[in-house]
Amino acid sequence: MPRLYGREKGLPLAGEVIKLRPGAPAGESPMLIFVGPSGAGKTALLDAVEDILEERVPHARMDGTTLKDSPVPDVLAALGFELNRRCGRLDGLRFPRLLVGRMVMDEPLIGAAVGIGADPEKARQEVRRILDRYRDRAALRNFLSRLAGAVVPPLAARAAGVMVDAVWADVIGRVLSDLMSNGLPFPRFGRRSELDKGERWYGAGTAGPDKLVKLNVRYHEYPKYRGWVDRLLLDAFLADLEDEFANGPAADGGYKCAILVDDAEGAAAFVKALLSASAGRTRTPPIGVIAAARGGPAVRALAGGAAAASLAEIDVPAVFGDPAVRRLRIALPDLTWNETEQLARHAGFHDHTAKMIHQFTAGNPHATARLVRAAAECADERADVGTLLGRPYDPADDADPERPIGERLVDDFLSAFSPRQREHLITTAAARDQDEAQFLTAALLSPADAGFVLRSDVWQPARGAGPETLPAVLHRLLARRLAERVANGTTWDALHARLRPAVPGDGLTGEEQVRDLYHALALGDLAHVTRRLAALLTEMPASAWLGLVAKVTAAPRRTPAVHDPSGEAERLARTARADDVPGLGHPRALAALVAGLWIAADPFTGPARYELHTAIAAAYDLIAQDAHSESAMLNGEAEDHREIAKQWPR
Repeated sequence: MPRLYGREKGLPLAGEVIKLRPGAPAGESPMLIFVGPSGAGKTALLDAVEDILEERVPHARMDGTTLKDSPVPDVLAALGFELNRRCGRLDGLRFPRLLVGRMVMDEPLIGAAVGIGADPEKARQEVRRILDRYRDRAALRNFLSRLAGAVVPPLAARAAGVMVDAVWADVIGRVLSDLMSNGLPFPRFGRRSELDKGERWYGAGTAGPDKLVKLNVRYHEYPKYRGWVDRLLLDAFLADLEDEFANGPAADGGYKCAILVDDAEGAAAFVKALLSASAGRTRTPPIGVIAAARGGPAVRALAGGAAAASLAEIDVPAVFGDPAVRRLRIALPDLTWNETEQLARHAGFHDHTAKMIHQFTAGNPHATARLVRAAAECADERADVGTLLGRPYDPADDADPERPIGERLVDDFLSAFSPRQREHLITTAAARDQDEAQFLTAALLSPADAGFVLRSDVWQPARGAGPETLPAVLHRLLARRLAERVANGTTWDALHARLRPAVPGDGLTGEEQVRDLYHALALGDLAHVTRRLAALLTEMPASAWLGLVAKVTAAPRRTPAVHDPSGEAERLARTARADDVPGLGHPRALAALVAGLWIAADPFTGPARYELHTAIAAAYDLIAQDAHSESAMLNGEAEDHREIAKQWPR
């Protein structure tokens, strides 16, 4: 089972989704969606869920990326194959109703059912002839082989990649073997056979053949009758499941069957259709959906619009015990510092490198794991984040073994983006959040391009209140690319200047103040930032002032201080003159503080940070003398940085 690092709580939560609850009121089948940006550990969590379900609970796993343009009948057929696999003591679930419908609809158009000369009785006889033909084992084997070949390879592919021929052949062989020995081939072909059961479901007397004739005719005009065909087959699929769990050994297992869906955005249409069909039944069908998705509007709509709950805060035993809870969206947390440290220890190292990695990735599991592995491979070096990002992503990757980690991480996040769309997103890297990105795109991009960038699923909810943001690791990678632009109106300087308020300085709201100082610092205007913070030092409570300083010094740096962070801070501080900060007894201390905190906040800063944090501590002590009654809090910050300094090399 893969290491989950703080996501273990997702396993019992998945168990609650598929727990059978006798006597529960009727309603749609439950669905659990794990959401998070690329690399958040969603697929690893689904892998762990699948490991637990294997040999215990009937389940199918599908990739929403391949489901996106697949018709519902094909998705249901693929599910039938997957759920028919042996599962522990169960020989697999059987789907005679679904299969009978598929047998008839896949035949050529029943001519006797259409046109002026339509003959209903002749059409019924054609249906009976079709079904009688499939009582022959060889004919049934050929049909199943054709059907599996059409639907299993594209729909059963795992999120890891496209199924190769050998894997495809194994899937077909396994499914056909199970089918021919355990159920769907209907070993008894008398009146009580599974085939008869499937046929009877469509109606008694002439009603059943008539409905199957209608299915055949309407399937041949599928675009026109898509809704009717889809709903009939969904009902057949759910009726088969209900029969298996009511009258077969599956009822004794205590769990429903499970559908696991990677990249659920692509499968949203199918999942909504399945849940809608389940909601209309007299009892809740024995099926649960466990999905993983990046997020975005499509997933929010799929989850019913409810806000994502935190995995850390969810009450696992109670959540799906409440009949009102049918769809639940769970936000996967980033790795904590302790979890990143644990990951580094497992890789064989523990030092300041793990701190730099965590600062850069903000706990994104995929990026963290890649950089930790790279750091372990160069453990004897004092590597900075920039060096690690330049190392090969995966030497065992035959496709491009030397492609740097930094480039591959961008590819992982932006797999759905064309090169042109990536350039547009790089433009938004100057923005702090989606609101600022919208301001930029409205002025610089066409409505179509702006809409694509802003509606893409790479944006994620902010921590706490506020507009959505890019994942921290992606934002930082794109900012590096923005810094390399040298022409046109979308350079680093042009974009950060555009994002500053039109009239910086006095009279700005609190948010405008942050915006002005953040982008001014990104442009290197330390004098302006220092002057404004000096004026605000005696006007604001110390806690509010420190909060403002933290937001401002989070601004990105165009050129990282890799080799001599404290020396770079001193050089920057000298760009602010003493008369830029009137009214302070130690004017240069504030410039030194801002410069030091700005460099310390940059994850690309090199590891020699002892003197940098020592200088920050000294600056806080001097500024505390100008803060008078608020000095204690500033002196506390000084002590914190003296302790932080001890964690870094000199």
